[in-house]
Amino acid sequence: MRDYGAKGDGKTLDTTAVQAAIDACAAERGGTVLIPAGDFVVGTVELKSNVTLHLAAAGRLLGSGNPADYSAGKGVPPGNGNVVMLYAVNADNVTIEGPGTVDGQGNLFYTGHGDNTGPGGNRAAGYVNRPHLLIFYRCANLRIHDVFLTRSAYHCMRVLECHFVQLEGIRIHNRVNLNNDGFHLNSNEYVHISNCDVMCQDDACALFGSNRFVTVRHQLHIQHPLVHLPLGRRAGGEYRHLQLRHLRYLRLRDQDALWRRVAH
Repeated sequence: MRDYGAKGDGKTLDTTAVQAAIDACAAERGGTVLIPAGDFVVGTVELKSNVTLHLAAAGRLLGSGNPADYSAGKGVPPGNGNVVMLYAVNADNVTIEGPGTVDGQGNLFYTGHGDNTGPGGNRAAGYVNRPHLLIFYRCANLRIHDVFLTRSAYHCMRVLECHFVQLEGIRIHNRVNLNNDGFHLNSNEYVHISNCDVMCQDDACALFGSNRFVTVRHQLHIQHPLVHLPLGRRAGGEYRHLQLRHLRYLRLRDQDALWRRVAH
């Protein structure tokens, strides 16, 4: 990463260097891009096919606090906003792994306004021009495991029309802005979510559209609904072959204190 000019000092904008490392890896038909120890500030970064992004234990990707450093993901549909920090479109074999952190610093985008997607809300006046942490659109063989995802300005992870997705051992602490969902799934097939700890301001796991062959098991969800399943017109599709097993839901007064004790 530093070979491409990344500073990792928590101040310098490293978007260009991080993207250059990913592009070079993809050009060599794939491999692993290491985020080493350091605080690498980025805006919008595109992940590519056959590339693994590995975050070292002391490695952090920090979202820039400047809206100008972000853009809509190329090819990502605009529904619920498409401004994003890390994304992939029509990519195969994308992996994010390791004990490091992806921190969106979403508190810097707080305005007190949400996206107005609830019943009776005026969606035209909703606050959607803020970056999601992760978006994956029409990807196949997507794997994310063991990382810590935190402080998104909007949804933490949006998985849209993807196939063969494995989300395992992920920790999410997403409570610095409104509409801070954990996992947001829309019209996917063969999705397996397991052994994740999710603490968020909004839905821990929301399913919309036509999701098929989805398994959610061995989850610890704190604060908001474990799995949000809208019915009827709000769903926008149909569900088939959903399996929810061994889910644990905690509602505690001092959730942040608990998280600091058990998750770090």
